[in-house]
Amino acid sequence: MIDFKTAKEYLDFGLSIFPVNVYWSEEKQKFEKQPMVKWEPYQYRLPTEEEELHQWFDRPQYNAIGCTTGKLSRIVAIDIDDPKNVDRFPSSVVSQTISGRQHHIFKWTREIRNLEAINGEPLDFRGDGGFIVLPGSSCGDKAYTWIKKDFSKLQPLPQDFLDLIKDAEKRANRPLNLAIEVKEKIKTGD
Repeated sequence: MIDFKTAKEYLDFGLSIFPVNVYWSEEKQKFEKQPMVKWEPYQYRLPTEEEELHQWFDRPQYNAIGCTTGKLSRIVAIDIDDPKNVDRFPSSVVSQTISGRQHHIFKWTREIRNLEAINGEPLDFRGDGGFIVLPGSSCGDKAYTWIKKDFSKLQPLPQDFLDLIKDAEKRANRPLNLAIEVKEKIKTGD
């Protein structure tokens, strides 16, 4: 369960956080995450410590904590499904998800919306309009963990990744950061 101290540490770093519950879906045979509040406002404002953080986390009742990606939190994440891609986009901040995937976290530098399976590759992107689940979160005996957590050396997205996005935009013949519909896709996955 996420407690106030854990939530406050993330908020103090400048991350826009909110409570989430993670659960195993028998139907889909995968872990799902469900925001426990309307999380969209936290793309535009940080939660208040005195009201929201205390209300959500003084009494540990949620097993996970979400963080909006994009401009406000100043981070973006590449969600890497295939272990072969782990070294492709190195970062100083890397977490392992509950399902064994990795989030490579980078500094937000410009608006890029969420992208799924870029160019058919097992890479998803969480940018403006998205969120990720942070370490400290768990479900049963499975947990999100930090592999590397050096936020002081957080880098912008690698040029190789930006080139991959440009290539996908050419193939789609339109800017992906404006064309991707993500609301339904955000509700599932890691």
